[in-house]
Amino acid sequence: MDNFPKYGFRRPQQPPPIPPRQPPPNYGPNASTNFGNYKMDETMATQRANVVQELIENEKLFNKQMTLVSDIMTQNRVPSPISPTDLAAVKLNLDDYIRASAQIVSAYMNAVSEAPNGKLAYTCVGKHLVPVIPAFRDAMVAYIKDFDPQILQHRPHLEQYFEKAKELLQELEEKLTSLSDRLLKPFQRPFHITCILQRLDKYTPESHPDSAYVKQANIAIQKACDDAEAAKHRDAEYAQHDDYPQPLVGVSAGDSAAFENSRITNYRKKQKKLSNLIDGLSKWIKLNSEDFRSFTENRRYLIKAVHMLLQSLDCAAGNSLPLDFHAASVRHRVSDSDSVMFNRASKEVLDRLKLLSVPLRKMKPSLKRLKSRANDIAKTRRNRTASQAAISEYRRDEERAMALSEKILGKTEKAIKALFLHYLSHVQRLFYFVAIREDGLVERYCGACEAAPLLFDSELVSQQDPIVTSLEKKTALTDTGAPVRPPEANVNQQVGDIMTIWERKVNMAQSSHSRPNFQSAHCRARIVHPYSDNQTPPNLQVNDIVYVLQWTDAMGNPEWARVRDGTGREFFYPSARLQQVT
Repeated sequence: MDNFPKYGFRRPQQPPPIPPRQPPPNYGPNASTNFGNYKMDETMATQRANVVQELIENEKLFNKQMTLVSDIMTQNRVPSPISPTDLAAVKLNLDDYIRASAQIVSAYMNAVSEAPNGKLAYTCVGKHLVPVIPAFRDAMVAYIKDFDPQILQHRPHLEQYFEKAKELLQELEEKLTSLSDRLLKPFQRPFHITCILQRLDKYTPESHPDSAYVKQANIAIQKACDDAEAAKHRDAEYAQHDDYPQPLVGVSAGDSAAFENSRITNYRKKQKKLSNLIDGLSKWIKLNSEDFRSFTENRRYLIKAVHMLLQSLDCAAGNSLPLDFHAASVRHRVSDSDSVMFNRASKEVLDRLKLLSVPLRKMKPSLKRLKSRANDIAKTRRNRTASQAAISEYRRDEERAMALSEKILGKTEKAIKALFLHYLSHVQRLFYFVAIREDGLVERYCGACEAAPLLFDSELVSQQDPIVTSLEKKTALTDTGAPVRPPEANVNQQVGDIMTIWERKVNMAQSSHSRPNFQSAHCRARIVHPYSDNQTPPNLQVNDIVYVLQWTDAMGNPEWARVRDGTGREFFYPSARLQQVT
């Protein structure tokens, strides 16, 4: 000590070190903050105190408003009924958000209580805010992920509930507000906090003990906003694939009803396809009917000219044989070759197709609401608020929707097929009527019919097209020989006859296309065309040999054959794709 000067040793005065950007490992809400003789500029202190006051009051107001919203919804104070599923879709995890906000308010109050003399300028709000940010982040991300800003457009039946809630909120708060605005506040809350924290950072000097904590809190809130935005984008991208089955809710992991029933998904796809088919078919009929009418008019003038020419030739040659230049041996009458009957059929088919689209349009929103309910139940299950009663009610509605959809789609599909065949029958009848026999004139005037007569009798026409033959048989002849058209009102019976004749024709065509003899059961057959579904073995290939047990299915339908492969597995296979091996 003798080497030291007389006066005590004093370290040179240095400015306090700048705190690091990251807080020390042992930071926490209970850590003491030693301000010592630290003083702030009066202007800076006033500005920081104002920002801290705004931060605290803003959070208190948000917590008060959202608590009121939660109470009126939870306690059924809104004078309008709402289902538990809709309530869960509106409220989401608002209670978790309110609890996180209450933690933030408590942290702010602890910071104020620890400030010297309660001065807000010296309050370390950032230090107390950082530990509660993770809970706030989880609640905020979950809310934004499931938040639907267009909930009234997606759920129009909730308009009355929102209107009544608006009146109740205005009565309680005595100012203009609405439930939609209140539900939007949690969505906007993190951005409001970020704006205030940025101003707080601006008015917090680097030498302030809370400087590093304010910066870290600002970064953490920004990161939480980015996480919420990313989660929201993932949901939007997933919502683009509406045609794929969405996960629903199950009571347990082993529940067989943990996902949306695939039948509902298939019915939704089929409804969309049938609607597009009706629209496309209607446009196709309108477009081609004009061409058919133009073709009929042109051919009518040709028939009239040929008819007059033959009459002149017969008169000059003294020939009294009946005119036989038509391919179907039908007497040509100019009065019958107009397009009135075809126009009526086209208009009737278009009108009936338009009527078929009505139940499909009514069916679409119901299936959409059912899917929305399924997604709501899935969200409530994620939040652990799923109700067993809501799940059971959804399953009952799902079963009813599947039964009704199956009935509507089945009848619509069959009606579309029948109407299209009805239209094609009129088109084919029109073509047969205006078809001219190429060698008819040669046989008539050159005697070729005596050498090689070509008979177009009723039997040949029947073999060529049973539909036209059936329609010709339905056209009775009067005493004068003029054809009498079938009544247009009896379209249902006519369509049924067309369906029966068409199916018979399809069976005849399939039987003539390498169709084995149905009577020769218990034989070997070779696969000539591939086919696969959920009941056929996946390893079947062309030229494989199978053993035919029966050439019909259990309903006697000859289009399917019951076969057995080499492994002993029995299944049904299209008969037209098999060739009997002798």
